[in-house]
Amino acid sequence: MENKNGITYEEWEKIIQDPDFLLKLAYRWKEDRDARTELEAENAALKKENAKVKRISEMIEKIDGDELVSVTEIAREYGRPATWLNGILHELGVQDTDGNNGWVISDEYENCDYVKYLPLSFGGKKIPKFTVKHMYWTYSGKYFIYNLLKVHGIVPLDEMEDN
Repeated sequence: MENKNGITYEEWEKIIQDPDFLLKLAYRWKEDRDARTELEAENAALKKENAKVKRISEMIEKIDGDELVSVTEIAREYGRPATWLNGILHELGVQDTDGNNGWVISDEYENCDYVKYLPLSFGGKKIPKFTVKHMYWTYSGKYFIYNLLKVHGIVPLDEMEDN
């Protein structure tokens, strides 16, 4: 029969008769605690890895879909504004400005189906109407950005190591 400390009556008897048994028992408790701590750390690492794999799997599933993602949405995953991501993609030669303060995919990536352009209309009663093309990323483009940034040591917030 165990008491609330987890020690049986027989163990108490052994402790009284053999003080070395208490040391053995304490050592066993320490080993159990260390093993539990190690398993908890492994479990946390596996949960983090599982979340990453799930995120990548979801991204891959969407690659063939028609969904489009704005640069703002992608940048949010890194905890940064769209201007930051646009700047990095420009520095890496992925995109260029089109002369009208917009972005276009670089010639090198033009046939990769990474982006689609959608028309955005502006203007109204007092301002003449005009339409500009706005670049959106496909999921294969988003996956391309993810891998490109990862090569340069930049990972989304959910993959950053806990400090």
